Amino acid sequence: MLKTKYQYTYFVYPFVVKEKEYSKFITNMILSDKWKAKIFNKVDDVEVDTHFMGTAKNRMFPTLKWSLKEKKEFNQNTIAKKAKTLSELPSCMLEYQFDENAKGKVEEKNAIFFEISKIRLMCFKEGICFLLIKAEIEDDEFSNFNSLLNLNYKFRNVTPQFLRIKDYDYIKIQSDKFNTVEDIRKFISRICVGYEESDMQGAYTNRMFVYSYACIDESEWNNQKDFSSIRDAFLKYKYVLSSDYNSEFADNIENESTYSRWKYSMYGFTKMSGVVFSSATDHFNCTKLPYYYENVYLYIMLYAFYQRLSYVLLLKEIENIKNKNLVKNKILKMAKTSALGQVSSAEHGMMLWQNWSKTFGLDEMYKSMMDCYNILT
Repeated sequence: MLKTKYQYTYFVYPFVVKEKEYSKFITNMILSDKWKAKIFNKVDDVEVDTHFMGTAKNRMFPTLKWSLKEKKEFNQNTIAKKAKTLSELPSCMLEYQFDENAKGKVEEKNAIFFEISKIRLMCFKEGICFLLIKAEIEDDEFSNFNSLLNLNYKFRNVTPQFLRIKDYDYIKIQSDKFNTVEDIRKFISRICVGYEESDMQGAYTNRMFVYSYACIDESEWNNQKDFSSIRDAFLKYKYVLSSDYNSEFADNIENESTYSRWKYSMYGFTKMSGVVFSSATDHFNCTKLPYYYENVYLYIMLYAFYQRLSYVLLLKEIENIKNKNLVKNKILKMAKTSALGQVSSAEHGMMLWQNWSKTFGLDEMYKSMMDCYNILT
């Protein structure tokens, strides 16, 4: 049994708010006492402040620049004024306020107990939003890596669109906050209903994106036991497959969309997932790396994902063009933003950005956009 010392998964549900409904959507969210605006600051968010630069930093963390006076005024504002301020920012983040952590269990053969420890919502002014649900498998010391594989494989299907298409197996979730799969569906639906742009075909799948971290026990990967012995486990993790997936992987497939900067950690990139598979042989992998992965590197992925959806929306608008000059101006604005590729001040951050840019096909989409611009001029 492959054992993990530390793990978590962010299940990311991307959606687009209708263009004319964005301000109303933000207002509706903060009217609820369950959602609170996240105001970034240079002390608590020092890693974000030092790792990001340029356009990416300004678009993703505009409140980093707020003075103490601006923060005080925001906190004293009415709900309506807060909503107006947030909706006019390049982006904003809302955090869900739990009374206590939500305990959960997936009942499928051997039960998987997990904790939903964090729910956040990141929205960009264009209406592109990402709902992020953080889940961690509960265990005293070690957890079975197969449980993580199966949690990721099952839980990513818990979306309104997918469950309307097919009742996938039989998933039952029990928790203090979400008693059933239907409760998860309703939670997501309540956020999106009436606001979500339904015609997003081709933008993404009908399942959630999986962003996951696993640090396995040092006995599984060390100087005497190399990566080849756990290669298949990593590939199942990367491609969000169940533990009982038994088809043979092609030779050298692990070299596709993977990146390794240190000896005992491997990053995997796909359009449906981003994972880090690491060994506790390097103490850094149980202490610092999981922190950076969710507090810095997550935003690098989200910025690339945001750009992908921005391209998709713009190309869709080009296909159904109504105002030629307006579309041309949007293309030029997008081209200006896309050309500024220095997302991170750190070399490792830029390597991650380049991998996500390649995975999401940003260069190809940029070229398609500019080809369309040339046709329009």
